[in-house]
Amino acid sequence: MKTIIQAFFCSLLIHIIFFSYTFGWGYIKAKFYKSNITNEYDPVVQTNVVFAFIGYGSPLVFLGIWFIGITILCAFIIILIKKYIKPYFKTLSK
Repeated sequence: MKTIIQAFFCSLLIHIIFFSYTFGWGYIKAKFYKSNITNEYDPVVQTNVVFAFIGYGSPLVFLGIWFIGITILCAFIIILIKKYIKPYFKTLSK
């Protein structure tokens, strides 16, 4: 149970870092954006139309599945560290 809780918090930390970086980078790019639309204006009529449908359901479901997947990956890494790497360092300290 301790490994699952550690993996949960590891996954939470990874998601917080990822979303903070994504939102921060977007904010910085939006804050310092300088429009150049007057120099690039070209009166062209667009005739292509694209219709698309993304059938994955709610983004919250996708986020939940991704969160569970990262938690399982973190748990696997924690178990490997506890099983193989910690005993190795114990033998070095003797």
